[in-house]
Amino acid sequence: MMKKTFLIALSILTLTSSLNAFASTLDDNIIEDLEKFHIVEKSDDLRLDDHITRAEVIKMVSVATGNYDIDHVGISPIFSDVLPTHWAVKYIQTAWENYIIQGYDDNTFRPENSITYNELQKIIVSALGYTQYAEMQGGYPDGYLTYSEKYNIMNNIDTSDSNAYVTRKDAMQMIYNSLDAPLLVYMQNKLSRRRLNNLRLWMAWRWASPIWIIKNALRWRIFIINNLILQIKSRIY
Repeated sequence: MMKKTFLIALSILTLTSSLNAFASTLDDNIIEDLEKFHIVEKSDDLRLDDHITRAEVIKMVSVATGNYDIDHVGISPIFSDVLPTHWAVKYIQTAWENYIIQGYDDNTFRPENSITYNELQKIIVSALGYTQYAEMQGGYPDGYLTYSEKYNIMNNIDTSDSNAYVTRKDAMQMIYNSLDAPLLVYMQNKLSRRRLNNLRLWMAWRWASPIWIIKNALRWRIFIINNLILQIKSRIY
């Protein structure tokens, strides 16, 4: 009886060790694909258990979606803590221009800070071109989480706290998952801040006075027509 109990305990211990080992590793095929597309650079130590920084995330997501512009190197900084000499400036500034990121009220981006699961899902959904639709679903975080769930961004991610900091392993898995999501080509590098502001005006219509609506009738007509065109283009792509 003692021998049987010992064997059961040993089996449980072995299984637990295997699960823990799996939790800190990433499938070799995933790593190979990410390296092939230069989303991550080849390295003997990918530091999978470390928390990923905001700058690292923006670089990986930008390369995965082709959402960056090399011409941004050396121009005036948008964020006070992301100088033209920063290694990720071209990714961060293009992401800002395409409304993928916003930064903080003090005009900083805090590139070396860690990032939460909610924040990373927002960035991925925006980089895929779904900012406009996520905003129409309630904005951050719920609207973005809706599209993250729709396109399985969190597949194989085991976390019960969406406000926890993302590990490098989970960030790579989430970005890898996003490669299967349909990219809205017409949104890429074209979603302006003016369009987002118009969208927010449209969302606030229910609180507007009739006089205000009449004054802005032309704007609504143009905005609705533009969005119908965008939806038609998205179906074509």
